[in-house]
Amino acid sequence: MNQTDEWKIIVLQRYAGEFRPYSGSGTAIKKSSEDIAFDLSGMGEFTADEVSAFMAVNGYTIEFDDDKPVWLLQEGKKAITE
Repeated sequence: MNQTDEWKIIVLQRYAGEFRPYSGSGTAIKKSSEDIAFDLSGMGEFTADEVSAFMAVNGYTIEFDDDKPVWLLQEGKKAITE
């Protein structure tokens, strides 16, 4: 992503407000970067790389589910802002 893609950061931050990093308690929601890009497809075109870059630098962790890497999320209302 570059400066002209600033809108993508805004959309990803809003998504992060709905699904914050998994804290270790409660039920984890497991989604791949492709799943998240698909979830956001109504807002614009996101690649798995763009989603991965955002998730990695914002405290999300990875687990392997059936040999497929997934992000661990939990529902919540904690927005990530710059």
